[in-house]
Amino acid sequence: MFGEPLFVDEIVAWPNGPVVKAVYDEFSEYGDQPLVAIEKAPRLSKTAEEVIANVVLAYGQFSAWKLRDMTHTEQPYLAEAKHRGTISQGRMTDYFRAVLSRPLSRPSDMTTALRDRDYRLSLDRGLEDAAKGRRVKWGDPQPSSTST
Repeated sequence: MFGEPLFVDEIVAWPNGPVVKAVYDEFSEYGDQPLVAIEKAPRLSKTAEEVIANVVLAYGQFSAWKLRDMTHTEQPYLAEAKHRGTISQGRMTDYFRAVLSRPLSRPSDMTTALRDRDYRLSLDRGLEDAAKGRRVKWGDPQPSSTST
C-alpha cells in the first residue's frame, strides 16, 4: 500500500499457503493451539500498526482454513505453489496494486471503510477478480441470479 514491505523476511508458497519461515519456526510448537504473548514484540511504526490493525479487522473474522482457501486463489501464491518458491515482493506489489487501484479501494479512512459491509464485499470481489486475472471496474454489480 505504501511502496515498502512491512517486513524483510521472505514469504514462501507452502502447500497450505504462504509462510514466513522464521515465524513458522518460532511458533510451530503450538500446532493449532492459541499462541501465547511474546515478551519481545517488534517496534512498529504508526503506519505499520494501522495496516496490521486493518488487516485484523478485515480478515480476523475468518477461520484458518478460510484464509488458506483465500490465499490459494491469489496470483502471487499460485505462481510459486507448485515448486514451493519464494513469493517475490515485486509480484505481491503488482498484484495488490492492481487490486487496490480501483477508486473505492482508496478511502480516506481505511478503518471506517473496512467496517462497511458493502466495501468489504466489494474488496473481496476485487481480490477474487484479480486472482482469476479479471479486471472489472470497482463497484460493478455482481451478476444476479434470477429464479424462474
